[in-house]
Amino acid sequence: VYQWVKTILLSLPLLLAHKLGNMNQLSEVIIGFFAFSISASFVYVLDDLLDLDSDRNHPSKRKRPLASGDLPIQIGIALVPILLLPVIGLSFLLSFKFQIILFSYLVLTTAYSFSLKKIPMLDIILLATLFTTRIVAGAFAANVYLSMWILAFSMFFFMNLAVLKRYTELLVMKKKKEIEARGRGYMIEDMGLLLSIGPAAGFLSVLIFVLYINSEQAVSLYSSPLTLWLISPIFLYWISRIWHLSVRGKMTDDPIIFAVKDKISYIVGILIFVIALLAA
Repeated sequence: VYQWVKTILLSLPLLLAHKLGNMNQLSEVIIGFFAFSISASFVYVLDDLLDLDSDRNHPSKRKRPLASGDLPIQIGIALVPILLLPVIGLSFLLSFKFQIILFSYLVLTTAYSFSLKKIPMLDIILLATLFTTRIVAGAFAANVYLSMWILAFSMFFFMNLAVLKRYTELLVMKKKKEIEARGRGYMIEDMGLLLSIGPAAGFLSVLIFVLYINSEQAVSLYSSPLTLWLISPIFLYWISRIWHLSVRGKMTDDPIIFAVKDKISYIVGILIFVIALLAA
């Protein structure tokens, strides 16, 4: 269930449209949140069933319920249809557009679990796309305007995190003196390439944010859009910091969960929120 924190992204379009106080739209987003969260659980169970061998050889993933044997495989198999049913039911409470994006998310994640995660670089693009899909779903659930700026920002920002995830996994493999990450298609030799791509994608997301500040949309939403410039160095610091920690071997294999448990990330989030309020 702690993975559900990623589904909070559904509220981002409503927040950025300055309509978080609209209870009707917020209730739609909450329904969408549970539909996406349960569908994510469905995918995680399916993925863990398919990844049993590689997870059992991973230093942290081997502690997962199915890989460790704490949860019988039969129960894992039974959970797949059990989790899928409420997803279908909740989706019917929302718009057709939301149903389409949710169905697309399920198809992509299932394809990812079965085969696409084994294709280097494509898996990274897909992970970034799946995060961005949550934002699109939030816009469709709340029926608010979907900004191309947020889509562009999220693709590069989450690509940065996806590459970080793969880099951290390879770093763990390197310490174990293994030459490749099982079931992922990456080898130790790829670490240098990932170290180039990841931070570059993160910094490009900041560039997109800076360009957004001068856009007509930002001017229409904020009374003092130039104040948003203060967020840029904060973003640059946070992205640089997570990569610095990763190179030193201090990053977990899931940067989102790391951020949820990291005090500095909370301070960064609060500063960004305060600056956004001042700009509004």
